[in-house]
Amino acid sequence: MAAGAGGIMNGERLRPGTGWVWLVMAGLVSVVAAGWATAADVDPAAASVPGCETRAPESGRSLRALVRRLRDARDPGRAGLADRLRCAVAAEPDLGLRLLTPLVDAGSDPVGALLAAKAVAGLGAAAAPAVPGLIGLLDSPDESARIIAAQTLASIGTPASPAVDRLSARLEASSPIERQAMATALARMGPEAGRAAPALARLLADPDARVAGASSLAFEALAHDARAALPELIALLEHGDLAVQARAARAIGDVGPHAASALPALDALTEREVRDGAADGPLARTLVEARERIDLRRAIESRGVRAASLLGLVEPWLADPDPVRRREGARLTGFLGRAAEPAVPALVGLVADPDVEVRLAAVHALGLIDAREPTVVRAIATALADPELRLRRTAARTLAGFGEAATPASEALLSCLADEDAMVRRSGAEALLAADPAGERMLPALEALLGDPRPRVRLGAADELARHASRFPTIVALLVERLEDPDENVRLAAARGLGRLGPAGERAIPVLRRLLDGPDERMRRVAADVLARVGGMEPEALAALAPRLEDTSGPARLPAIHALETLGPAARAELPTLLRLLRHPDLQTRQAAARAVASVLAGDPASVLETLDGLLEDGDPSVRASGAYALGRFGEAAAPAVDRLIALLDDPDPSTRAQAAAALGGIGAPASAAIEVLRARERDEDLRVSSAARQAVARLRTPTRSR
Repeated sequence: MAAGAGGIMNGERLRPGTGWVWLVMAGLVSVVAAGWATAADVDPAAASVPGCETRAPESGRSLRALVRRLRDARDPGRAGLADRLRCAVAAEPDLGLRLLTPLVDAGSDPVGALLAAKAVAGLGAAAAPAVPGLIGLLDSPDESARIIAAQTLASIGTPASPAVDRLSARLEASSPIERQAMATALARMGPEAGRAAPALARLLADPDARVAGASSLAFEALAHDARAALPELIALLEHGDLAVQARAARAIGDVGPHAASALPALDALTEREVRDGAADGPLARTLVEARERIDLRRAIESRGVRAASLLGLVEPWLADPDPVRRREGARLTGFLGRAAEPAVPALVGLVADPDVEVRLAAVHALGLIDAREPTVVRAIATALADPELRLRRTAARTLAGFGEAATPASEALLSCLADEDAMVRRSGAEALLAADPAGERMLPALEALLGDPRPRVRLGAADELARHASRFPTIVALLVERLEDPDENVRLAAARGLGRLGPAGERAIPVLRRLLDGPDERMRRVAADVLARVGGMEPEALAALAPRLEDTSGPARLPAIHALETLGPAARAELPTLLRLLRHPDLQTRQAAARAVASVLAGDPASVLETLDGLLEDGDPSVRASGAYALGRFGEAAAPAVDRLIALLDDPDPSTRAQAAAALGGIGAPASAAIEVLRARERDEDLRVSSAARQAVARLRTPTRSR
């Protein structure tokens, strides 16, 4: 520290009458030999205060004794009590504050006041009771006492904000160290320090770089609360010193969107820098950064911790005559989240705006704010009947996110169940179930819609019932009934819903059996698949599927084969039929049968290897290819067939060669002996063979877990 009006630091000589100050300050940094102890004796509370880590704990009695000595102005050693007193207060903060706060405020004993202020500094915000005394200490004739007071107020932080005016007044002190201390303290005072911003702005041009730096940091801490300093900051942009101009520009950027009035001055200075050939200079870059930080959209969309303070700037946009401005205002307000709750009434009004984009932005914003009041819910509910699909989707999705709070919108949500759009229906159903988990209102409404004369409405109802079939067993009967709906899409939706239920949907088996014989190919395929899923081990289901395995019609045959693949080992009785199908002339049938065989045998081909070997030697190339394809479905379990598959790589039929290569790749490690032959086939003239060979080599050279 440098010398001040009433004291000095750094060993400078004292002027007459101020020697006691130097003794005090020497005592604040002295090391007192008495009272040290081992680490095991350290008080945990005091140990958190720097310098107190190795001190023995002071008892309440010791603290009282120290304070008594502190009160004794005649005690020549009280200046040396500083460290012990500070650690004792850290160990007994409540008692320390009660004993020392009166001393901080004691104008008749400046030494005691200074020592007391130093002792409570380590308590942070808990030392708030000492603030009035510390404010008084800022008027001490001694510079060192004023600096200690400012530092202690800084450590207290926002609770010390009543000191703002006195700290601001001391910014004009003659000592740069004192000015720096005051500016640093103001940075910790919170929003109340905003009224000191004009005085802080003047320090940006301080000849001492440490003072100017402390002022810059204060603006960074105060941000938008420093907007009162904008006239001073704008004036500093015309300062002759580039460093001062840069500090002023940074401070304007710290103020953010509240500094919009500074944009013309920033632009003028930027243009000047460009004209002077300094467009890439540090000042020009600082000016650009400041301008970007003033942009309201950017500031809000960044969702920074201070974005909530920007509501006052964007809220007027909600009432702007320009719909584009209203829409943007609603959008940005939503980004502020719960901090934008004061704007909820205005947003509710915009839900009925004549401009659809404004309505959409308002509903979306209310969802982001999570405003769940009944008035908000009812307003959003009106959007469910809007002709604009995007708005209906957004409203339904928003209400679904409100959970039970969406109950006031129940009637409107019920209407969503008949909406032509699946997303609206689904969100509406989710919102209804969130408010009514038992589905007491939704299920009867969907059941009624199943009888609607419009196929699209029936389809939507069936689709929603299908989505919730596993949750509500009573839905099964409704879906079974819809399996015979005159509209194909409704039948399909009901069938898929039953398929999700598994065995719980077995009561649908009789109807599904009838659908297997229906004229619609897609319905037959879905019916076979659902029958396999709900039938499980039921003889009735297997009896319905088995006759269709060898149907002359592919659309009837393939769904049955796929269904047996779904059943797996439960369909073992049909294995002989599936093996016969491996010789079927239709490629899709052969491949479907191969997959079903692997599923029925649960990946163990031991019982059919002889049969599959026979396929590899068949005179029909399509049958040979089918046998190779089937073996590839078994993975490593088909290792006994590796040699025969290697031999097939020389088959005259390219499809057989390709399937043999693919099968070897599927078998994996046990087929590694085939790598050289496969490499030769990478140059095969048939693209299918060369591609399959390359893929097989890659799989065989890549270690994999056992299949």
